[in-house]
Amino acid sequence: MSYTGISDFLYLISFCLVNLVMHFKEEVMTRPRNQQVSLASTPYYHCIGRCVRRAFLCGEDPLSGRSFEHRRSWVIERLALLSEVFAIDLCAYAVMSNHYHLVVRIRADQANGWDDREVASRWMKIFTGPPIVHNWLAGQSPDDATAARAQQEVAKWRERLCDLSWFMRCLNEHIAKRANEEDSCIPPDAWLRYMRPRVNSRLAAIGQRERLKDYAQATGRKWVRCSGEDMGINARGCPVLTW
Repeated sequence: MSYTGISDFLYLISFCLVNLVMHFKEEVMTRPRNQQVSLASTPYYHCIGRCVRRAFLCGEDPLSGRSFEHRRSWVIERLALLSEVFAIDLCAYAVMSNHYHLVVRIRADQANGWDDREVASRWMKIFTGPPIVHNWLAGQSPDDATAARAQQEVAKWRERLCDLSWFMRCLNEHIAKRANEEDSCIPPDAWLRYMRPRVNSRLAAIGQRERLKDYAQATGRKWVRCSGEDMGINARGCPVLTW
């Protein structure tokens, strides 16, 4: 084979490899979170929050002997509050030493069924809310334009109350701030990261719960199932893993 033929052959191989790599990157690269959630496909999602900087979410650090077990109650208490506020049902959760798992169901239909005052009341259980909305709720808006702006703000809150990213933000940010304050660490928003693979059906959501239960039994952890309806697909009747 001549030098020109070898050169052309190597060029062809290089061209094919580059195209193969580009195709592979397009298939496996992480997509933005706003493209990962599709309620038309499934309302169920398995979310995973993981600590950074080798921090402990709970449990005991074998190197320092320091116990972080009290932080488990932070997660549980915050989940209880968020489940009451958001239109997102908590199906199951498990809290590990450096990460946690949630299986959730997004209820956009529930959020759309709330009136504006219900939406504002729920949102302001977590956030203060601007004076313009407080005045509107009290019937003290000076004019129709101000009342309309307040209703626009409430409409934005309605969308957020069935938004998985806002749910996870309200969970992670709260835990991260408390943990960083305890550890004297800055910045306060760099403690937890999360990802959220889809769970394609209610049956799959129950399967995720059962796998967590099997893992607990295999490792000697304690499994607690609270009383409730609909196989745990609600905030008060969710199965709970305790470590």
